[in-house]
Amino acid sequence: MKATPLGLASLFLFATPALAMAADKIVHLPFEQVVAEAQKAGRLALQNDAKAAGANAVVDIVSNYNDVVYSDPANYECHVGFLMSGVQLKAKLAKVQ
Repeated sequence: MKATPLGLASLFLFATPALAMAADKIVHLPFEQVVAEAQKAGRLALQNDAKAAGANAVVDIVSNYNDVVYSDPANYECHVGFLMSGVQLKAKLAKVQ
């Protein structure tokens, strides 16, 4: 039995809504866990940006996915999609003594 182009197109059109719905999951995860893992691996990207700008602290870290701010002192927002996940953060750089 051979698949026809029309049959394959129909299958794709019926599968598309399911794939789109899979991309809509928002998860809130703890900062504590990801910071501990980054310290253990020796890679804190925000820390390097602060040093490069002459600051010694990163404060007011918030999630900023698609310019929508999610602010929680303990958690950040992660958008989980069908093929990938994404996190966007913004923060203020400061000098503290």
